[in-house]
Amino acid sequence: MLRGSEKGTVEQTLTALLLNEPEAILVLARDEEPIGWIEADPEELTLAPAAATAGDLVSEHVTGISPDCALRPALYALSLAGTTRLLVRTRGDRAGIGTLTKEDS
Repeated sequence: MLRGSEKGTVEQTLTALLLNEPEAILVLARDEEPIGWIEADPEELTLAPAAATAGDLVSEHVTGISPDCALRPALYALSLAGTTRLLVRTRGDRAGIGTLTKEDS
């Protein structure tokens, strides 16, 4: 899982996507709280305004689940409009330990 600061530039975000080829970047606020995901579409990022930050590029807000969450509630969360991935994290763990996507089910 690739992480980046909400204050990161478009150029930094694009470089991270091209060098690491993740499915998405988890964008973190200054206090390390996850605020959203940037989907891995470098071509789309080239159209973003130069003054934009990674926080401006977030395309999906974070939905979190506990590592001990049952499969049924996790699948339900993934079925909600606008949710393509879940951040798996324990209480007090802001950045998460992994992700769960529809492809994992």
